[in-house]
Amino acid sequence: GGSGGGSEDLGVELKKLTIWTYNCRGLNDTEGNSSKRDSLMNAFKDTTSAHGHKLPDIIMLQETHANEELMKKIRKAWGKGEVCGTETSSSSKGCCILISPKLNVTVEMAIADKEGRWCFMVLKTKTQSEDRDAGCTFSVFNMYAPNVTGNIKKNFFKDVLTAAPMLPNVIIGGDINCIINPSLDNNKKTQNYNVSGRKEWLQALTPSHCDVYRTRHPNPKKPH
Repeated sequence: GGSGGGSEDLGVELKKLTIWTYNCRGLNDTEGNSSKRDSLMNAFKDTTSAHGHKLPDIIMLQETHANEELMKKIRKAWGKGEVCGTETSSSSKGCCILISPKLNVTVEMAIADKEGRWCFMVLKTKTQSEDRDAGCTFSVFNMYAPNVTGNIKKNFFKDVLTAAPMLPNVIIGGDINCIINPSLDNNKKTQNYNVSGRKEWLQALTPSHCDVYRTRHPNPKKPH
């Protein structure tokens, strides 16, 4: 899921972006996931595996379980594209953002959380102009929220959603481990779903932000 917000001038630029988000549930070798990692990297770059869809300009990964060594392997596998990712010793966290080498941007800033819960990049589109201020600036914020109930997740959302919307023209995505709209977003027959942090999430987002997926796919019954 994700939310976007920003100026109308950048709207056309952002609408052209293709963004994938994926909870990969571990990519490290110790968990036997090296083949999964290789398959994912190839799928993100190989036009024959896209099944007619446009390959992603930006990819947000959650639960990478990545330490410093694994992040080196991910950067090597990704090649010339930009990468920002967390490095922890945990086997249950980790976020990473991959920028396609075909996306004509420069990285203005890249920061990763030491706890493995979020990372973000501030990007600027390249132009033919010699003006250093030319080009559009936007941000990508990827998060993996705690899969718990109570104050831990509520405080996480309060902290993250105080900082993230302050970034220029931010696109927020990832795995929030929370059902925002139970009537639309819950596919389970059981009512045992996690809504912890829902109030904090809704309060933090301003009218200038929107749920991009729900805006494009208003029908909850239709698979995408």
